[in-house]
Amino acid sequence: MTVCTGRRPYLDCAGNSRSSPTPQLRSIVQSSSPLQSSLPASCRCSQWGHRGTHLRPNGEDYGYAIAGGLIATFTVSPALASLLLPNQVSARDTLIVRSLRRLYLPIIEFSLDNKCLALGCGAILFFLALVALRDIGSEFLPHLEEGNLWIRATMPPSVSLEEGDRYVNRMRQIIKSYPEVERTVSQHGRPDDGTDATGFFNAEFFVPLTPFDSWPSGVDKARLTDQMKARLEGEFPVSTSTFPSTSKTMSKRPRPG
Repeated sequence: MTVCTGRRPYLDCAGNSRSSPTPQLRSIVQSSSPLQSSLPASCRCSQWGHRGTHLRPNGEDYGYAIAGGLIATFTVSPALASLLLPNQVSARDTLIVRSLRRLYLPIIEFSLDNKCLALGCGAILFFLALVALRDIGSEFLPHLEEGNLWIRATMPPSVSLEEGDRYVNRMRQIIKSYPEVERTVSQHGRPDDGTDATGFFNAEFFVPLTPFDSWPSGVDKARLTDQMKARLEGEFPVSTSTFPSTSKTMSKRPRPG
């Protein structure tokens, strides 16, 4: 099957050459002739056709295999089971199941006899689960500090490309003016992921930061973020969203609409 599928662009059902194969392919064709002759004619001819149907033979093979397995499930398998399995099949609980059953049945009987107490205990456990839900999974996703910021500025929806470009250039200069910023990379328009239906009103900035130990005393990342946000929104008709690192951008990016 595999050999016939690979040779299909060069041979028809009769084995006539349809194009000029390379010497390497010609040697493969000659070496596979015994295998070709051993295959049923109908199976071989199903491999040929237009170049646009290369995947059709493989799909037919998978379909035949699935159909054959489905038929065997309802015919051959029950017949073999009736012949190979004993007539009398008994199910017995294991030692672990019997031990759990001895513990479980008295609890069920007590719960049914004291419905109010059982419902009250269930409500308390449900409330405790809701309280613990806030911290579940946090130990597997620790806070990541990558030493950068990702800023997203949303301008008026009617802004043009030229006007938005002037805003973006000016905002990039303002962000770069902070001594804690190493450099600024801007992106104007729809994000690269293609999942947001945004336009020229969207601008995003990648802002790598200098090492934290070189920052002035009293300045931290949260304070720097607040300062940038207040200045950008004060000088431009934009609303900004600042993320502490690029790894959180995709999970916390606000969606338009």
